[in-house]
Amino acid sequence: FQNFSTEIRKQREPLEAPINIVINLVEKISIILNDTKSENISVVDLNNKTSIADFFVIATCRSSKHADSTADEIMRQLKSIGIKMNALKYDLVLDLH
Repeated sequence: FQNFSTEIRKQREPLEAPINIVINLVEKISIILNDTKSENISVVDLNNKTSIADFFVIATCRSSKHADSTADEIMRQLKSIGIKMNALKYDLVLDLH
């Protein structure tokens, strides 16, 4: 992931304030995913590809329980840094080996 944020920052210099905030948020979410033992963490840059998002953060969880607890942890930590969410909808694609 570290290579991702460095590359994106280089590509988007100078960064506008909103995109810099988004990149910091993507980094925070990636750290949470790593801390919760999620695997295969990937960040997809959607800049100039779609209007629905700037980035997708994708990770593999070991089970539906792991996915639910990971989503809960992301919501908890984002709330603790002041990111307000009325509701979080997420789609889970599970890679169960």
